Amino acid sequence: MSGRKLEIILEELEKKENPNLILEQYPTPPRIASEMLMLAFNRGDIEGKIVHDLGCG
Repeated sequence: MSGRKLEIILEELEKKENPNLILEQYPTPPRIASEMLMLAFNRGDIEGKIVHDLGCG
């Protein structure tokens, strides 16, 4: 999958309504998230592994 296709998929995800900024409840922009994921994938840091996003700052 290309980084751009991943970015498009991430753009379509539902966003949290009324996020609490004090609790850091804001989304990472799709472009940045896709770049981070593609970098990790290309370095071999994802394939064959379980990836867990704890959702914390």
